[in-house]
Amino acid sequence: MKELETLLHALGLSRKYVGYDSILMAVDIVMHNRRALNNVKADIYTVIADARGCTWSAVERSIRTAIKHMWKTHRDQVKELLLYYQEIQPTATELIDLLVLYLEYAEPIAKKAETKCDFCY
Repeated sequence: MKELETLLHALGLSRKYVGYDSILMAVDIVMHNRRALNNVKADIYTVIADARGCTWSAVERSIRTAIKHMWKTHRDQVKELLLYYQEIQPTATELIDLLVLYLEYAEPIAKKAETKCDFCY
């Protein structure tokens, strides 16, 4: 999760936003169960709400507020780092999915870059 925290900071999001922790938890849930994206309210928002002692709608709102901030202050970084090419800000579900994909693909790429090829000196 350290890599995700670094990414969120690069996208302009800090811990001062309640949505920060909600995003961390949502990505963790999806990393363990991709199908959670098929029923976000029950499988993600409600689980986080139960853990945080709030409603599922408060969780969703906190994530939307975090996305709005990232989009307003770091739109170019969101588009570049997450390969998001739409002109409107991503929905909460889209952002969670993009972050999971980033983490899944960034790690193998980084590991591949660390290993030397057979032709390298």
